[in-house]
Amino acid sequence: MTLTNETLKLAKISGLDYASTTDYMTTAIRGFKMEMSEAATVVDVYSALAANTAVSQEELAVAMSKTASSMESVGSTFQETSAMIGTMVAVTRESATNIGSALKSIAARYGELTKSTDELATDADGQVVSFNKVDTALQSIGISMKTTDGQFRDFTDVIIELTNNLEQAINSNEE
Repeated sequence: MTLTNETLKLAKISGLDYASTTDYMTTAIRGFKMEMSEAATVVDVYSALAANTAVSQEELAVAMSKTASSMESVGSTFQETSAMIGTMVAVTRESATNIGSALKSIAARYGELTKSTDELATDADGQVVSFNKVDTALQSIGISMKTTDGQFRDFTDVIIELTNNLEQAINSNEE
């Protein structure tokens, strides 16, 4: 009943039809292995982001439908993923489908790298991903994919650090 009520609420505020909203809610909840009773979280997060950024609930839901399970598999939470989607859509004005697909690919590749660093990994699209190439590129801007004890860092932490480094580089170039 909670899921039904929250789905109706999201449909009303987003302007989406009920069938599409049901699919989007189910994808987000199942993708992040949330309980159906947590449906209000989806509505609250989407509404807060829509109210504070240049992104709609529909854009969030569409992008999330493309990337939920991939992002969950690398340890990103629903809230973190929603914030990434909101920021990416608001800044780039790229389509929600493209943003969701891009995050899905990034997460899939990161996930493959964390499974095996001794050999070349292959992502979900069959592309070869070399840990050394990715790590070298990130190291060149001061970001490490691993902790000092050799464990992979949290995906979201790496993305946030990458974002911060890029912002600093942009700001220093503007000065």
